[in-house]
Amino acid sequence: MSRKNIAFLSIHSCPVANPDEQNVGGMNVYVRNIALFLGKLGIKVDIYTRVHDDKDPIIVSVSENVRVIHLRLGSPDVNKKELINYITDYLDEIKKFIEFQEVRYSLIHSHYWLSGIVGNKLAKYLNIPHFVTFHTFAQKKNRYLTDNDDAPSRLSNEMELIASADKIICSSESEKKELKFFSKGFDKKFQCIGGGVDIEKFSAMNQIESKETLQIKNNLVILFVGRIEPFKGIDLLIESISNVEKIRSGEAKLFIAGRWTDRQYLDSIKAKIKGLNLSNAVNFLGPIKHNQMPLYYNAADLTVIPSFHESCGLVALESMACGTPVIAAQTGGLVENILEGLLVI
Repeated sequence: MSRKNIAFLSIHSCPVANPDEQNVGGMNVYVRNIALFLGKLGIKVDIYTRVHDDKDPIIVSVSENVRVIHLRLGSPDVNKKELINYITDYLDEIKKFIEFQEVRYSLIHSHYWLSGIVGNKLAKYLNIPHFVTFHTFAQKKNRYLTDNDDAPSRLSNEMELIASADKIICSSESEKKELKFFSKGFDKKFQCIGGGVDIEKFSAMNQIESKETLQIKNNLVILFVGRIEPFKGIDLLIESISNVEKIRSGEAKLFIAGRWTDRQYLDSIKAKIKGLNLSNAVNFLGPIKHNQMPLYYNAADLTVIPSFHESCGLVALESMACGTPVIAAQTGGLVENILEGLLVI
């Protein structure tokens, strides 16, 4: 047995899922990469997630010390809002797997509030510590979105997790400050561990060659990376570029890399693009595999992050690691990660 075995819970979103699948985003990259780096230290990590395709094998070996465990949490196509109804069944599945595999864990690290509910119960069952990373927090999210796909009980469950978990891992000092403000009396539980980037994969490359590889012919490339949803502020980005002379002249073009999660919002974005006569200035790339993203960052002249909030801002870190400047909203971890230049209010 290795020095330590750790169980990661990412039950609503699989870290090895294809980028075009639902609920796939920056958290998947974060969870997978943290597990891989722990694995390099000789720590064995099992990442528990849900079956997202009926063809999924139960166990996927990601590296020598990292496994992804697919267990059923409702049907693969069940709405995220309904997943909470299957929590008890999923907990039973994990217990059975642990007993069958005869594996012993020294720590549980839950990612997102749904995982935290399972992790809280599992930690008590196994009598081991429980750490939680929320990634997004209902109190903050609800400030900007009046309509979202969260279960009504999310907020109360998050507050309960803060009270019961041994540690709350925050991706930035701003997130730590906000969580402490929303939950008085638990200051000592919060620990800030900032996100990082694998600079062996994300580094500067020749821009001309990157554009040629991607068959991008525009002189100037503005890049957006993320899910197409209201929280990411893409509508604000579209309105902003409509005033850029080089966009109007065709010299510059906006490339949007990411899948849509809200069809109505996507349609509204496309209608706005058409209404502003920007149809030739915006290109929807769809979801891009993470190992292809260095090419896009290097082909870009600028990466724009207009999000209403980002706990960490992984896209900003990846872009800057590739040498591509970032324009970002003055919010969350973006304020801490972008130390030079201008922050857009």
